[in-house]
Amino acid sequence: MKLLYLAPAALGLLAVLSGCATTYDAAWPPPRPLGDAVSAYHPPQSPASADSLVARDPSPEGVLTLREVLALALLHNPDLRAFGWEVRAREAHTLQAGLPPNPEIGTDLENFAGGGPVSGTDAAELTVGLSQLIELGGDRRRRRDVAALERDLAGWDYETVRLDVLTETAQAFTDLLAAQQRMLLADSLSRQAELFYESVAARVEAGKVSALEERRAQVVRSTAAIQRERAARELAAARVRLSATWGRTDPTFERVVGDLSVVVPPPPMATLEAFVERNPDVARWSAEMALRRADVALEKARRIPNPSLLLGVRRLRDLGETALTTGVSIPLSIFDRNQGAIREAEYRLRQGKNCAAPKRRARGACLPKPTRCWPPHTARSARCGKRCCPQRGRTSPPRRKATAKASSTSSRCSMPSASSSKPRTSTSTRWPPTTRPAPKSSASSARLSPTSQTSEYP
Repeated sequence: MKLLYLAPAALGLLAVLSGCATTYDAAWPPPRPLGDAVSAYHPPQSPASADSLVARDPSPEGVLTLREVLALALLHNPDLRAFGWEVRAREAHTLQAGLPPNPEIGTDLENFAGGGPVSGTDAAELTVGLSQLIELGGDRRRRRDVAALERDLAGWDYETVRLDVLTETAQAFTDLLAAQQRMLLADSLSRQAELFYESVAARVEAGKVSALEERRAQVVRSTAAIQRERAARELAAARVRLSATWGRTDPTFERVVGDLSVVVPPPPMATLEAFVERNPDVARWSAEMALRRADVALEKARRIPNPSLLLGVRRLRDLGETALTTGVSIPLSIFDRNQGAIREAEYRLRQGKNCAAPKRRARGACLPKPTRCWPPHTARSARCGKRCCPQRGRTSPPRRKATAKASSTSSRCSMPSASSSKPRTSTSTRWPPTTRPAPKSSASSARLSPTSQTSEYP
């Protein structure tokens, strides 16, 4: 009977033979320089603490700056939060992949319910045993390496989404700032058109000009009102787009503040080329190729058969004694030697080698276009900003001149659109070029220029 106490010891011995599990933390890649000063959302490791720390939907109020908008987006963007939880899920998968297989317990009852001496259970033999699968060839270590590299790739995907959120939020902020300026300009033009109409209507009532001039002034006033309504719709849409970056569809803030006249030139070409390798779409391929090589090593390790050890205790009823039983079982690799999985992993490794180089070339190919186009646009915007943008609360010189001449002769009180049979919009009602949003660049090209954060990103 003393041998019955050997079962727990055997279980511990099998656990030692199979190895110990190791806990791994998530490997978040270092943030790229673009927006690295702004904290982003990282899910907690414990799901229970995540439920207790669920934040309410952000409802910012008042005036927002670019830094505040970026902070809201990086902390509450739904896509970024989802990718953050994917990193945690891969971390848990890495933990699971590093665990050894559990031992199995089994019982056997022999020599009972027969005939003669073994008709009952007096001659029955009871065996209780433990079996443990022993992984040879480093299966567990290689399986853990594959899971860790998959976790690293999830981290790179998170960094890619973080930069995309930064870029999209900054573009939405710029669009809203431009829409606010267009709305101010549309309000000013609408008020000036209303004053112009009232002036012409007063002269028509006094009999100084014909009623046709009032009709022409009414057309100008209606055109300005239509443009104001269009600017109001664009402003409302821009507000919704910006608030959607932090997961809301009903904007609660008042307005955003910024200066569109400050245009920062792009870095030199040599600087941009140096940062191509730091682009997450390119940098992730180092981990991608390591993962594919680890897959090949794992599949080759799996072709080695893993034996199972058996250790048990048998009670001999006839002799009234207890004895140990042991055994081993080894699968025979006759038909399945994992040859198909090995070849598949080798093919995918070859595929990865052919995909890594085009990714680098694709990111480098997007550099010359913005580098050639931005400097002329920068200089043109600076010139237009000084020449075309009226100060807030003041009337532009062409409008003041037209207003001053409205009280002279009938030919002077008419707007330029009245000179043709088809009404046209006055040139002074067109939007100045500086009030239009800057041309949008793709998120991938924006990620190549971390030095631009000196003025646009905190």
